[in-house]
Amino acid sequence: MCMNICVIKGPPRTGKTATICHIVKMLIKRKMRVMMCAPSNVAVDTVTRNLLNIVDDTSMITRFCSERARKCPQELSCINFSDKVSRYIERKHNDPYFLDWFETNQQLSLEKKAPIENALWDTKTFNVSRYEAYKAVCRDSLIVSTTLTTCNISLLDDFKPEVVIIDESSQSTESDVIGALNRGS
Repeated sequence: MCMNICVIKGPPRTGKTATICHIVKMLIKRKMRVMMCAPSNVAVDTVTRNLLNIVDDTSMITRFCSERARKCPQELSCINFSDKVSRYIERKHNDPYFLDWFETNQQLSLEKKAPIENALWDTKTFNVSRYEAYKAVCRDSLIVSTTLTTCNISLLDDFKPEVVIIDESSQSTESDVIGALNRGS
């Protein structure tokens, strides 16, 4: 595997994060998919906030953070992965085609007199919808920002970045950096 690597190095407060944001903006114009990583949530949130200020269409940015670890900051909730998934499911469930499909399948299940399936039907449908939503959010995002720890989580398997950018990489372990770089195509 051949990989091009560029290092942006400099002392604090010299514009490294601003440079990264402008690089990402140029990559977006080329419709390239970017995974933006950093070792800490604070660093990821900082870069993501800066991106929101310079990117025209914020809907293409997704901030992925582990819900167990912490809540996404309020100002980033509009691009939070979990919130995007919930909005997708809500739109889908209000879609007349989906509702017709759901009612038809639920009726078929009732006609077969399958009590166990009937009890689990809503859960099965919801899980299928959630998986579909995960894939859709990943498919529709040009930028996913996340920590190095969570960038390899299976929920992001459908996001195939062409470029991986790691902010503050000197503050992370080599294995975390290599794991993130392996996400790139």
